[in-house]
Amino acid sequence: MLRRAPSLLATTRNILPARSKLVQTSPLPLIFAAFASFHHAHPGGAHYMLDETPHRRAGAIVRALTASYSSRDTNIVASLHCASLKTGAVLDPPVRTSVLTAYARAQRDVGAALALFEEAGSPDVILWNAAISAFMLNLCYGGAVALFRRMAREIGELDSTTVVVMLSGASRAGKLWHGMGLHGLAVKRCLDADHLSLWNALIDMYAKCGDCDSSEAVFLLMPYQDTTSWNSLISGSIFNGHADVAACYFKEMTRSIVQTDEVTLSLVLSGCSRLEDFVNFGESVHSRVIKLGYEDTVSCSVANSLMTFYSKYGLPEAAEKLFAWTSNKNLVSWNTLIKGMVENERVSEALILFQEMGSENQPDVSTLVTVISSFGDEGLLSEGKAVHGYTVRKGFLQEEPSIGNCLLDFYLKCDETSTASMLFSTMPRRDLISWNTMISGYSRNVSLKKEAHSMFKGLLSEDLHCSLTTILAVMPSCSGPEELSFGKALHAFSLKYGFTSEVSAVNALMHMYLSCGDLLAAFAMMEGILPVSDIISWNTIIVGCVQNGHYNAALEAFQFMCSSLAMSPDCITLVRILSACGNLNQQSLGKSIHCMALKNSLGSNLRVENALLAMYFRMGDTNNKGWRALQFYQNMNDFTPNEISTVASLVDMYCKSGRLDMALRVFEVSEKSIAGWNSMISAFGFHGHGLKSIELFWKMNDSGVKATRSTFIALFLTDISHHAGTGSQQNLYSSFNGLSLQCRPASRPRPSCSSRSTMQVVMMAKPSIQFIQGTDEQTIPDVRLTKSRDGTNGVAIFSFEQPSVFDSSAELGDITGFYMIDEEGVLQSVDVSAKFVNGKPARIEAKYVMRTPREWDRFMRFMERYSQANGLQFVKN
Repeated sequence: MLRRAPSLLATTRNILPARSKLVQTSPLPLIFAAFASFHHAHPGGAHYMLDETPHRRAGAIVRALTASYSSRDTNIVASLHCASLKTGAVLDPPVRTSVLTAYARAQRDVGAALALFEEAGSPDVILWNAAISAFMLNLCYGGAVALFRRMAREIGELDSTTVVVMLSGASRAGKLWHGMGLHGLAVKRCLDADHLSLWNALIDMYAKCGDCDSSEAVFLLMPYQDTTSWNSLISGSIFNGHADVAACYFKEMTRSIVQTDEVTLSLVLSGCSRLEDFVNFGESVHSRVIKLGYEDTVSCSVANSLMTFYSKYGLPEAAEKLFAWTSNKNLVSWNTLIKGMVENERVSEALILFQEMGSENQPDVSTLVTVISSFGDEGLLSEGKAVHGYTVRKGFLQEEPSIGNCLLDFYLKCDETSTASMLFSTMPRRDLISWNTMISGYSRNVSLKKEAHSMFKGLLSEDLHCSLTTILAVMPSCSGPEELSFGKALHAFSLKYGFTSEVSAVNALMHMYLSCGDLLAAFAMMEGILPVSDIISWNTIIVGCVQNGHYNAALEAFQFMCSSLAMSPDCITLVRILSACGNLNQQSLGKSIHCMALKNSLGSNLRVENALLAMYFRMGDTNNKGWRALQFYQNMNDFTPNEISTVASLVDMYCKSGRLDMALRVFEVSEKSIAGWNSMISAFGFHGHGLKSIELFWKMNDSGVKATRSTFIALFLTDISHHAGTGSQQNLYSSFNGLSLQCRPASRPRPSCSSRSTMQVVMMAKPSIQFIQGTDEQTIPDVRLTKSRDGTNGVAIFSFEQPSVFDSSAELGDITGFYMIDEEGVLQSVDVSAKFVNGKPARIEAKYVMRTPREWDRFMRFMERYSQANGLQFVKN
């Protein structure tokens, strides 16, 4: 350090020669201001401070060093250090302390700070505290503890600041015993008498170490509390997941004489964001924010917390208004609003914000991670590639592996596995998360199981050690008997490295064995974790047994779970166990489980209701008492069949089992939905009652229910021509509400009366979209199209808000795919996903990929027809 002094001292004159140069960088004006406050006559250069008296010179250096804390320029602190060496001011304790603190804060150089401390002949308590703080600032808790013990040995003296600094380190490190020892030391030396900062540090330490009771006890023992005391108590409650308790503390604080500040309001709004049904409380906090004038401050902390709060409660419009009203927007404000838009599935608006923020704030890592992740969820390939290019230009890939990992996940979600593989191989910095992302992406793709296995083997050949996340990522790739050997190897690997001590790992292994058909191995693993098993463990076993047809084993597992372990089932457990009861005709057990569901408030769950109805039907169908079973269900739940509770499914099931009378009775007591009409028309035709099908069609038409394409398909695929004449057929044709359907009888004669006539059906119906074949989707989607620059491929993303299939899927079965039907034929895709809000389905997204120009043109023809038929505006670019 001393050998560098002459050159660095010369740098002092080069760095600070004139006022005009100081305004070019942000930290230098602060330093100049410190100098100028002392040098009234010569504000031009730093070298004038060398000509002043020692006392005034030391004060100028201390002020300049204090101003340099926010700087990251190594030359500034080093130059001021050299100036203090040349003038001898470094021998002044305040100057030495300021230089030490500047090295710790501005340069994060603990070594230089410690070297400066060791140069002091007899450091005082203040210098000891500064040296300990240097370790704490750089998260070197072990070094701070060692220096504290040395301080106690060498000088045997400490003050409240020493204890406060050590308590802050103990709270960050979670060292409760160290904190309790410091508390005892403070009490023994009577340091806690009137030092409010020490009391506040104790509150924070106990809370951050998980001892909320002691934290509150310290708070109550305080001679008096200030705003920081309340903030520490509220922050500690939120840190430990007790946001509701934090809200109670806030209410008590507002009743006291202590005034809330920005930190208080930001904390309590953060707590409200983590709770359900606290929107009214959060709005009352917002009104207090307005009353105290904290809505638009320089720091924007309260405004940012309000935006987070409203976004978490699904009110992005309110967050957007707050953002518009905020005059001092910072990078955190932009990131908060963008993240809120993404969380509320308004990705297009988030993209617009991302494009706009470049004029005011440059995106950081948090911004890019949020935006790229949303593009992956929405399948926006071209937008994601554009952001990828931005990260390359700005050098983020070189600095932050998190950006590269996010891009890997994005390309894998967009089925761009080759691009993801290329990016992975060329990433400048790869960590374990990079490997886990690739393995998980390959495992999700059924056709890339081998690649997932190869990637896992490649990870083992690296210096990185795989984690439990790695095992959970590769496990889904073992989903069939052919992958059983690799799954067993994963089991052995998990045993070797101790991963099987985690219940989640054992659950994944059990699921793997069940998927691969080795039930005995899954049961053996279950026996090994009985004391620590959770509901996921038992659901895994029960679901696996039902899927493999071992219904008795599933019932035994369920009974053991409920009786021996006293574990409460969830809706997944009940759905599967009710299926087992129905297949085994266990009527008494099924009724008992029904009562259990009602007792646990699970009987109103849609999936459980459907499972109960299916179980009662199976029991009734077997015992030829289907109506009695349905009547029992009515009495149990005050139930009237409707569209949601699978009336159409019941009608169809009774029809196919030969009980047309039961199907008719169910239809007559139910609400007359379009799905029920269609099912009953089809049932009559299925049993050869074509005239009754036509009569029922006219009844439906007279009742005001509008026929759909499924109605006509059900009607015309029956044996109408055998029972109806030409006149009836012509009348039907004239009542189709604009749907052009032509039905011509076959030209060849019927072989016999018992054989079904052959008809050629040419349908010119309007284009439609279906998730269940034969049932039109009534909700009009939002469609986003993306086409590659060379025109060889494209992607269409369909978004359906509250689609009607959620009402009819219970009746007609599960969603089987995505079908776009027009006069040319059917376009279909299986890439369909549902979005859930508060545990309930709210949205469906379907993706259709066009890999050739011919497929693109075919899709565009369908979209033009669909848009015209539904009165939409569709522009072909």
